[in-house]
Amino acid sequence: MPDERSDEELMESVRMRDEAAFETLVRRHEERAYHIAFRVIGKREDARDVTADVFFKLWLKPTMWKPTALFTTWLYRVTVNRALGRLKAQRLKAFISLSEVTPDEEPPMEDDPADERMIDREDKRRLRSAMKQLPDSQRLALIFRYEFEFSVARIADTLGVTFKSAESLLFRGKQNLKKLMSESS
Repeated sequence: MPDERSDEELMESVRMRDEAAFETLVRRHEERAYHIAFRVIGKREDARDVTADVFFKLWLKPTMWKPTALFTTWLYRVTVNRALGRLKAQRLKAFISLSEVTPDEEPPMEDDPADERMIDREDKRRLRSAMKQLPDSQRLALIFRYEFEFSVARIADTLGVTFKSAESLLFRGKQNLKKLMSESS
């Protein structure tokens, strides 16, 4: 029988070291946290590592979550922050080793887990390329809005910005994406 308690009630139990409550939270949210990490990083293994790290840290220190925030908003923000940290480290490592890569080399892209059958391969490639060129905050705002169907308020909470800032990120992200897509046609 599935545990019908709210996430917030489960977190109160996790604070008391209730393993069953923790396992329920992981089952409920592991897949979404993974998809968020994947959309930030773009590599399956790294996304799995980030997701595992987020839940491991949650178990070790459940007091990180404060009952003033929705659990999912907090979880997604922590996931985004850890994934961005991993991405920043990867970019630094790539920059340092850039001299070892010839200009014609380009690492293969992993398949996106989302179902995008309606877009042909070339459009998909152009979209991915354009999305990678956006600033992280704009890219994440667009992903949360159009892939995960978050409201603007939820995007603001998840990214830790004001409502107006989230609207601005979406607006500028769409403008920049259109520009980048038209430049690549």
